[in-house]
Amino acid sequence: FPVTIVVGGGYADGIFRSLSNQGVAYLGSKKLRFRGRVSMDLSAIEGLPRIKIGDELELWGPRVDPYEQAELAGTIPYEWTTRIGSRVERIFK
Repeated sequence: FPVTIVVGGGYADGIFRSLSNQGVAYLGSKKLRFRGRVSMDLSAIEGLPRIKIGDELELWGPRVDPYEQAELAGTIPYEWTTRIGSRVERIFK
């Protein structure tokens, strides 16, 4: 049966509210959909029964297509990537 993951990230972090019920995220190679409303600090995402605390969920990154995510949000990739909030940790390699 489906599991819902609640993540500590919302529109204050740059996740568009318009991604409610339609945005995408990745858990490993598995593509997951946003479920419910994106709030200021939290988002709900469909999950897998085997998920556990500490697993990495990708909201931005190499598997998340900025063109797809921007289209789902009703915007363009430039706006989607530049609206990432200051609370989001940046890792430069």
